[in-house]
Amino acid sequence: SVKLSIFMGLFYMVIFGIRSYLFLLREKVRAERATQLFQQAQLQNLNQQLQPHFLFNALNTVSSLMYSDLKAADMALNRLADLLRHQLDSGEQTETTVAQEIALLRAYAELMQLRFVDRVALRWEIDSAALHRKVPSLCLQLLLENTFKHTVEKRSGLCTITIAVQECEGNVILSVEDDLGVLSTNSTQPQGIGLDNLRQRLALMKDLQANLQIQNRPQGGVRTEIMITAIAQNDA
Repeated sequence: SVKLSIFMGLFYMVIFGIRSYLFLLREKVRAERATQLFQQAQLQNLNQQLQPHFLFNALNTVSSLMYSDLKAADMALNRLADLLRHQLDSGEQTETTVAQEIALLRAYAELMQLRFVDRVALRWEIDSAALHRKVPSLCLQLLLENTFKHTVEKRSGLCTITIAVQECEGNVILSVEDDLGVLSTNSTQPQGIGLDNLRQRLALMKDLQANLQIQNRPQGGVRTEIMITAIAQNDA
């Protein structure tokens, strides 16, 4: 009788321990899920902040062309429609592939070239091996937009911009560099609201490790670079 009582006591203690462990495990999963959802909400909020900024600049481009070249303005509206269609198709995705990002960027670049005729030349250096890799949505568009805003708009000479994407030792390096821009300091921290938002998005994305740097080039100009460290979840 005593042994049976001891056995039953131990049995119920084990059952109680298992149930307590499962309860704590469920609570942990629930807390992690809540944190994940909160971070996703933050990402979406930052993404929404970027879209009006982009649309405002694009409409300014169309507006400036309407008084000088109606044909170019019509082409700009078509490119803007392509960009908006791409935005709608992608929905609220915070990540995209390099191939999709480049398609969006080419439409944006053509739109900006219509505005800054004879003031900008673009060079594309895209590694086909990196086209399937995952990157933050609008990341390259933000880098290029930043170059137009801080360099092309403030310089009267011809500005050459190089857009490059390469895969190196499993990492993806995305960069936009010009030959006329000058940073006020040599800080490697992002400058401006757009790049600061992008830096926050990179920090919030748990499925990749990324680093954003902006710096003066030794030969003149400014280089902005995002290096994404290879993680299994990033591969398509």
